[in-house]
Amino acid sequence: MSAFQDLAQPAPTVGDAKAQAPIVSKSVVVEAAEISEEPNIEAAPVVSGAVVGDYQKFAPKITPQQASILSVAELKKQGTDFETEAGVIKGYVKKDILKRLLPFFYDERDFVSYGEVRRYVFVRGNCMFIYADKSDPRPLYVIELHKFRAEIENPNKPDKFSFTISPQAGTNMPPSYYSTVLLKEKHSTKQSYQLTFDTRNDKSLIKRFMDVMTINSKHYGGQVISASVVDEKMEKKALS
Repeated sequence: MSAFQDLAQPAPTVGDAKAQAPIVSKSVVVEAAEISEEPNIEAAPVVSGAVVGDYQKFAPKITPQQASILSVAELKKQGTDFETEAGVIKGYVKKDILKRLLPFFYDERDFVSYGEVRRYVFVRGNCMFIYADKSDPRPLYVIELHKFRAEIENPNKPDKFSFTISPQAGTNMPPSYYSTVLLKEKHSTKQSYQLTFDTRNDKSLIKRFMDVMTINSKHYGGQVISASVVDEKMEKKALS
């Protein structure tokens, strides 16, 4: 009997477990924030692609007093829209009476060498500055962009009032790398300036010049400086 008594007694019968759900003392209710006014979110404005130099190009106009004493070095401190060497002629070919009355017989082209009319052209904002040389302390004259329209001359059908620049031997044609732009008064066909560019080292020269002429003259409108800032005698002296 004692051996059986040493055995572990069976576990007492326990009733079914009764688990109670945790007691929540108070429900927490989060209310949505009240919107007093429906937000008005505007789309971001569309901005055109940045154009290098725009902040310089559309600067205040240059006054006549400033223009008369500005060197290329001074202008470059404020930036440039376009600059290069070019053959520049002020005015147009003067036709004598025979050429006017009998153009079929007496309408040979007038010509001049590129070296004779080589100038330094600098465009800044509302003005085109023409220098005899890049190192000159002041311009020969200043061209008011808004007064003129620029036309690229067809070398095969040149304007009757333009000069042929450095014609090739045996022809009246300029070298193929010379491209000429004529500046004519906006309200007439009168030619005021002729600019011939050497494009051998830069094929984009003409396009860039025409773009600047179009954009700048349109932007500034009548806000330009007055006519030439120096006497024409300086121009004649530079030609000699």
